[in-house]
Amino acid sequence: MVPTAVDRANGLELTRQTLLGWARAYDRGYRWARAEREIKRVLRRRRLAGHPYLSRRLFAVLAEWKTPRIRGRIARNSAAAIRRATGAAFAARDDAARLRALLALDGVGLPVASVILHFAFPGRYPILDAYVRTALRALGRLPRAPVASPAGWPAYCTVLRVLAREHRVSLRTLDKALWTLGRELARDPRGPRRAR
Repeated sequence: MVPTAVDRANGLELTRQTLLGWARAYDRGYRWARAEREIKRVLRRRRLAGHPYLSRRLFAVLAEWKTPRIRGRIARNSAAAIRRATGAAFAARDDAARLRALLALDGVGLPVASVILHFAFPGRYPILDAYVRTALRALGRLPRAPVASPAGWPAYCTVLRVLAREHRVSLRTLDKALWTLGRELARDPRGPRRAR
């Protein structure tokens, strides 16, 4: 039997099983959990149909999925600007070019760009989130670079990709688990008493 990778946060051992438990807790309690699969399916269909870019409506849905507060700024982007920027991001071959293309849109900062990249390339990009950063900090895995900046984004992605591989879970499962853990840690810095 292969030993399971273990990380510790405030006395909690994170194994594949505990991560899966936290991810299930996320799915049970978060209203967008079911919509995620549908959005990814729509994006796959669009790419297969020769539309490798976001429509204005889908762009707005993804931005609001991350934060409804930017709705007004997101609405300022024309359909042509969204098509140009997301098409360039999806066609780019490197992470920096993808990020630059998305950050050119009004209202799109790194958190929203990370959502767009995750939904377009779910196996490659995590979602940048404060709760996930809280969990990574508690685990001693938060990168030294400021992760909420374009310069720190590659290190953040690398840390999460490594953790996902170590624990044999998808990036999204890891995201959900760390989000749940980070939210619990934010509520009670002593940490959760047990995984659910």
